Amino acid sequence: MINALKTPSFFRPASRPSSPGPAPSRPDSAVGFERVARPLNKLSSFSALRKPSPAPVAKETNPSSTLVQDGSYMEMLSLKLSESVSKALAQPAGPATAAEQLNGRRPFPQGRGTTLGNLIASEIKAAQDNSHLLRAIYRTLQRPLSVLVTNLSGALMPLLTSPAFLTPPAPGPGSPNPNPTQLHALSIAQFSAELLQVFDDIGLAQEVDTRGDGLRHIREGLVSFINRTVQPLIGGIKSELNPMLDSL
Repeated sequence: MINALKTPSFFRPASRPSSPGPAPSRPDSAVGFERVARPLNKLSSFSALRKPSPAPVAKETNPSSTLVQDGSYMEMLSLKLSESVSKALAQPAGPATAAEQLNGRRPFPQGRGTTLGNLIASEIKAAQDNSHLLRAIYRTLQRPLSVLVTNLSGALMPLLTSPAFLTPPAPGPGSPNPNPTQLHALSIAQFSAELLQVFDDIGLAQEVDTRGDGLRHIREGLVSFINRTVQPLIGGIKSELNPMLDSL
């Protein structure tokens, strides 16, 4: 067991976050939302556990070119964003392996959150010189991103409440890889982390809304998915390690 968990990466010093911000002030939050750098560092501890599936996987494509900013731009952008969110939530192509299949579904492949984030970033960057258009884009982002968070939450909650989520509570020689329930939950956390990373790169949906995009609630939802997935798994690993460390 000790060899299987030797020097896990979450015991190493976390890198300095690239976009720090003060703690959120919402007193009614069900989960204490930390700066995104901390849950991202926690999630990196589990990235190595998500081994690529041998099943064929459709290659994630780069975002399409930005739309022409003409009279129908906002209508076309709304449609484009809705289609992109639907595509991001769609089942991956190809057959599932027994190790990853859960209720006939496969986990999100790595890169889905980055692909969606890059598409959003490309439209925002193209409108940087037009403050009125930029504000309209922020308003247009509200609905598709809210739909995204709602769907991710609906997929994650049954996984977290399943007895299989903490069975076993930590990787070990007998079960070094996540079970299907854990794998699906980690894929949602990974999706959230990828999207947040792109948002951080362009200063979108920050804890302190200095640009007025009104997307802080989107960040809070994504951060909560990471925390609610990773923290119990880290707790399980610690509960396995502490008795061994105490006996040394």
